[in-house]
Amino acid sequence: MVAATMPTGPVAPERPAAGVSFPRLLKAEWIKLRSLRSTWWVVLLCVFLGVGFTMLTRPVAAFDPDVLEFPDGEIVDVWPDWAARIAVPGVVLIGLLLMVVLGARSVTGEYSSGSIRSTLAAAPRRGAVVAAKTVVVGAFATVASSVTVAGTLLVAHAMLRSAGYTGGFGGESFRMVAGLVIFVVTAALMALGLGFALRSTAAAVSASLGIYLVLPVLLSIPGDNHLMLHLQELSPGGGGVLLYTPTDEAVFWPGFDPYITGFWGAFAVVAGWAAVLIGVGLFVFKRRDA
Repeated sequence: MVAATMPTGPVAPERPAAGVSFPRLLKAEWIKLRSLRSTWWVVLLCVFLGVGFTMLTRPVAAFDPDVLEFPDGEIVDVWPDWAARIAVPGVVLIGLLLMVVLGARSVTGEYSSGSIRSTLAAAPRRGAVVAAKTVVVGAFATVASSVTVAGTLLVAHAMLRSAGYTGGFGGESFRMVAGLVIFVVTAALMALGLGFALRSTAAAVSASLGIYLVLPVLLSIPGDNHLMLHLQELSPGGGGVLLYTPTDEAVFWPGFDPYITGFWGAFAVVAGWAAVLIGVGLFVFKRRDA
């Protein structure tokens, strides 16, 4: 009988499994997102309710004397970007709420089903999981909000045409449209970060809407208190309004000298909030068991 011999050279240490590659992780996150029934309900509701809300503005668009003038019986364009102005309320009110739900559910849905354990078994690097989910949710929210904005713009323009509106799509329309999309997408990403931190859909959605809708109102109560006004413009709901507000109307208070001016300043505010809350979510995610 020949005795088995053991190798005499140095043995390389066994390395722990690194998990799936980032492109495969992106694909997995996309499959999980599209597999959620709530994802497609959110998209459908966002488009149809956004367009429906815009259609409710028809009487205002057709008869408000501050919007349209009637010299010699002819309706004349006052604001070239009025179609974009009509589209704003539907996208902000409906799109904000539903994209926040989408962002939160993309995370909390895994906790409620227990699939987060399978995710971490296949991809133990939690930072990569958060990054992949952020990319997928951000891209999907961008497409969904762009479709919603396009639909509301088409409906608003058709309503104005039917009322005799003669203007086109101009002025600051492109800036307002881009701002609307960014505003809604960053709301979804903020909710995603809060979803990792709170692990509850209701808590993440409530916290997101509180930051966007309630916080600016509370900060505006003191009136012309400049400290509160500065805090208001640095909030995602207050500063974010500058993204889709025409430049000549972006005023918090007469005589107030704001920190944030212009599109890129407002973009920095909402993007910064999204980055901070995703960072908070990652911090909590790394320190808790699945």
